[in-house]
Amino acid sequence: MPLRRFFAARGLKYPVAYSRLTVVAGVLAAMAISIVVSIQAVQQTQREGELRQRQAVCAVADRMVKVYSTPSTQTGREAGEAWQQLRMLFRCQGGTP
Repeated sequence: MPLRRFFAARGLKYPVAYSRLTVVAGVLAAMAISIVVSIQAVQQTQREGELRQRQAVCAVADRMVKVYSTPSTQTGREAGEAWQQLRMLFRCQGGTP
């Protein structure tokens, strides 16, 4: 330990508590680092999952907007509007027909 020489040079006995404190501090630091890394990994995975879900919803909504682009009934027009609103809600980038 680095302080062993410091204490020996001054004729003092090396305190055992210093070694224990160093070990405890190292363990606590390792635990804190592992928690931070784990949290960041979970958040990254969650963001990637949300992006994939958004892409899937946008793909379906884009296709359905094309299907209902020229509806012949009132129900078809309402369905087309609903799909268009879903695209706006999810901020889909595809062009509107």
